[in-house]
Amino acid sequence: MPSFSEQMPTRYRVKVFSLLTSLLPSLLRRPKMIAWLQVLHTPLLDLYEQFAQHVATTATELSYNGQTMLLEKALNDRFDPVFTRIRIINSDTDLSPVYLNFVSEQQPMPISYFAYEGEPLLYMASWIDFMNQTGFTVRVPRSLENQEAPLQARIKQLKLALIRHRIVYF
Repeated sequence: MPSFSEQMPTRYRVKVFSLLTSLLPSLLRRPKMIAWLQVLHTPLLDLYEQFAQHVATTATELSYNGQTMLLEKALNDRFDPVFTRIRIINSDTDLSPVYLNFVSEQQPMPISYFAYEGEPLLYMASWIDFMNQTGFTVRVPRSLENQEAPLQARIKQLKLALIRHRIVYF
């Protein structure tokens, strides 16, 4: 398996051993001297590998957003990487608020229909109906029920503001 430093973008790639030998004067380029310098730079290589791992993790983290597929992938990558059982189900019902005009605005009233007229019924919703409306449902396996707090935090980190969600365990 290739190391993280081999998968890094070109701007971060550094070949330390090649750099050591090229910076060493030609008279000192003996196998013992090169091996000694490589051993001295081992802590630097460890830091470089940690940096490469950080770059890869950050690039993956920045690829996530609130879109359904990417949010689902982010949750599965963090909480259920082996089985990927977490699913997001978008809400298919959406209440549209009805705006009733004031007399001073001089706008026509919205047309209301009775049920027997066959037209769609104008729904006069109350504020609580809009507040309890959910934008999406997250289906999570019951085995992850003890991780609800981090799961909620991750969802809130990536979802759009003012979109409500609920978690359903199966």
